[in-house]
Amino acid sequence: MSKKFGLLFSLPFMLAGLFIMGLAINWWLLYLSSANWDRIPVTIISNEIERHTSSEGGTSFHNKVAYTYTIDGQHYTGDRATISSGGSSGSHHIEWHEELEYYREKEEKFMAWVNPADPSESFLFRRTTMGMFVLLPFGMVFFMAGAGVCTFAFWGSGKQRRIKRAAQPWEGEGLWTNNAARSAPWKSVAITSVIALFFTMFIGVFVLAITMSEDVGTAAQAGVSSAMLIPGAIWLYALYLVRRALRYGHTHLALSEVPVTRGSTMESLLVSREPIQAELMRCSLVCTKTYWERRGNKSTHRTETLYEDEFEVSIHNGGLRSEQGYVVPITVDIPSGYQLRDQISAEKITWKLTVSAATPGVDFKAVYQLPVYA
Repeated sequence: MSKKFGLLFSLPFMLAGLFIMGLAINWWLLYLSSANWDRIPVTIISNEIERHTSSEGGTSFHNKVAYTYTIDGQHYTGDRATISSGGSSGSHHIEWHEELEYYREKEEKFMAWVNPADPSESFLFRRTTMGMFVLLPFGMVFFMAGAGVCTFAFWGSGKQRRIKRAAQPWEGEGLWTNNAARSAPWKSVAITSVIALFFTMFIGVFVLAITMSEDVGTAAQAGVSSAMLIPGAIWLYALYLVRRALRYGHTHLALSEVPVTRGSTMESLLVSREPIQAELMRCSLVCTKTYWERRGNKSTHRTETLYEDEFEVSIHNGGLRSEQGYVVPITVDIPSGYQLRDQISAEKITWKLTVSAATPGVDFKAVYQLPVYA
């Protein structure tokens, strides 16, 4: 993905996200600051409720009101029912309409909230609404999606430049210094933690909105609250990855030669600082192709497995002890007839070796990128 395409694709998402988040934050600031506003009697001159039915059959409501009030001899007109604008499916819209209709028909004064610093600013009901909770995570989703695409595009573009400028593509990638492929356990921890944080914030806002809503029953609130089990499970997995990273650290796969040649037997040594206490190690050699597929106006990122082979390696006493740590020899047959690793073209080819073993406490697992460039 080029920087230009990434920027053009992501900019609308980021701008939309900032706008939505800004709107939600403005509502919340208004809600907090209005706690000290004056309560002023107003006259309800019109009170209507608009109903909108969606194509799925759902109904939303919007209060359309108008009222007048006088402060220090100055006449003002207001049309804001509550802090947040727009409608929703909440039954409070009907309750507000009925309450305001009572005051309108009886020609009695209704106590509104008026900003003492700007008397023209007012509303009738100071209450949190679903929109105040929902818009913030939705804005975050839009912004983070756009920022993610933009970051990926700029990072990928820089990586491609380094590969093109290097004498050899594997030197440009910089993944196999000293003929060693290295695992990245803390990268997995960081990615999983970011995902967990995102789901915690996104689902947490919805749960908070539902539990604080007067329109939702206790049983429904309990059911919605159970959705927090999702980010909880992701956090547990992140902690599990932390334990694995702390135990085994950055393992590496010492390669007999770089680049790795198709149709050859790759001799390698897996080096770990801790013994891998298992009898067998499961290995999976995979070649994948990733690309963007466009159908009409829709683009989909796809990953296609071109080759996959699984095999087992015996481990003796946790591995052979050496100055670098515990060593396990791994021999891999690289098949011929498949594409070379390619991180520049639109269709990216990747060769990976995944190694795992069932060990006491925390299982061992590591993924190594292979420089199949010949």
